[in-house]
Amino acid sequence: MHYLASKSLGIKKNQDRTEYSDSALIICDGIGEFNSSGEVAELTTKGFILNKPMSADKIREVIFQTHQVIKADKTNGGTTLIYSIVDDDKLTIAYLGNGAIIQTTGDFSKLPTSFEQMNNAYRYVNLFLPHVDELGTLTRHLSLTSQSEEIIPDIITLEAERPEGLIYIFVTDGIASLEEQVIISDQQKRKWRNESSSIVRILERLNSFLIENCKFF
Repeated sequence: MHYLASKSLGIKKNQDRTEYSDSALIICDGIGEFNSSGEVAELTTKGFILNKPMSADKIREVIFQTHQVIKADKTNGGTTLIYSIVDDDKLTIAYLGNGAIIQTTGDFSKLPTSFEQMNNAYRYVNLFLPHVDELGTLTRHLSLTSQSEEIIPDIITLEAERPEGLIYIFVTDGIASLEEQVIISDQQKRKWRNESSSIVRILERLNSFLIENCKFF
């Protein structure tokens, strides 16, 4: 497995942090309403191990310990997070908050023959069920004000087998989140989900990258 990622993305008030290795990746999106979210995001990324597998219990422990440090220091900040690590072809993903985990196949650029012909319903899927309530308000995140039930991550393990491989794209809510994909109806009463324009651009770039750099058999 290979990760293609930026070392640090400080798009909003320099509050976002990323760290990665050959087998792991963590993305922390600082919450803008807090002054010191960059510090919390930095502290969270440092707590995760990026060179060996972490059990589900260990992942929860890291989040709990980070929360204790934030409370002890009274750090006025917060973050959502996505952590992923691969071990023996199993991909474990833990997330807290909102964002997206896009799954598609390794031959993404092969079928159909052009991006414009891609059937969005089956060529890729968002695996991320965000931690928000019916009004779209964030219900789980890591911050000084979080209660114990608000720092429990969802953890999933993927073990899919495909000869062409699989591609995963991890993004925070600043780029895409499922609760923002509004479902609308057209005049024929068909249902459509409004996709983030940022995800469309990412998929277009992915399509071009695979065509230019990969040979499909």
